[in-house]
Amino acid sequence: MTSDRLVLQSCGRIIDLRFLSASEMPRSTLGDCDAGRSRKRYVIRVKKSLEGRLRLDTIVHELLHALHPELEESVVEDSATAIARVLWKLGYKPEE
Repeated sequence: MTSDRLVLQSCGRIIDLRFLSASEMPRSTLGDCDAGRSRKRYVIRVKKSLEGRLRLDTIVHELLHALHPELEESVVEDSATAIARVLWKLGYKPEE
C-alpha cells in the first residue's frame, strides 16, 4: 500500500483505515478498531511495520470488527485468520 490512509464506505459505515508507525501505537498492539460514539465511522489503526500474512490477517481482523461489532473476539480471530489464509493462497499479497 503506497498510502498511509484509506477511507472507504461499506455496510452504511465509513471506515478510516490508517497505517501508523510503531511509536504511534501501544507496543503489543498490531491493530485496533475504534467505533466512536456514532457507530457509523470506524477508525482502524494498523502498525505500518507489519508485513506479509500477518499484515493481511490484521487488516481483515480489524475490518471484521468494523463491519460486525457484535461478533465475539474469538470469532473475529478465527474468521480473520481463515480469510487471510485463503486470500494468501490465492496469491493476494498486500503492497508494502
